[in-house]
Amino acid sequence: EEPLSASALTATEPLLKLCSHFAIGELCPAEGLQARLTGTAFEAARQIRDVKACTLKAACNKVDASGNMEIDMMAYEDIKPPAVDMEVMATAVHAHLGVEPVEVDGEIVILVTRVDAALRSAKCETLRVGDRITAIGGLPVFGLAAALQAMHRAYHEAVQTGPPAELLEVEFQDLKHRRLLSEEFGSECCRRAQQ
Repeated sequence: EEPLSASALTATEPLLKLCSHFAIGELCPAEGLQARLTGTAFEAARQIRDVKACTLKAACNKVDASGNMEIDMMAYEDIKPPAVDMEVMATAVHAHLGVEPVEVDGEIVILVTRVDAALRSAKCETLRVGDRITAIGGLPVFGLAAALQAMHRAYHEAVQTGPPAELLEVEFQDLKHRRLLSEEFGSECCRRAQQ
């Protein structure tokens, strides 16, 4: 049997990549692969098989090592509270619920920041501070979240660029801003309830 030529050995590398789901080049540099593929066709085939087996083993080890992380992630998914649909009078939401836009994983969401006792007794006993509001009147709240975020940003920019105020004045302005956010949210609830 004749040894394979350098061009024949070079031609096997693309075939190797086509036959494998694993990126051989990441684990074995191409120049090292060509240097090892010498000798007869049988030896070349054996060496290709060994490289693929090595790559497969490395990939399996990588996947096996991520097992604990996957278990933790699945356990977290299992303890997440389920989504709940609630029907509440729009006027009750307006007066007794505080909300704030927050960026979570690059997405602006509306989080509940205050739930008055009066709202809890109005069929909302499961509503808690920190809950995410995803829809009002069956429609998503993406646009509303963006509008509240714009109000929130404008307020914070005004506070940062304005003259320094006393602590009590800052707290009063913050309370007023939170009330405006809640009123805007309540107004949107009322608009959607009338549709």
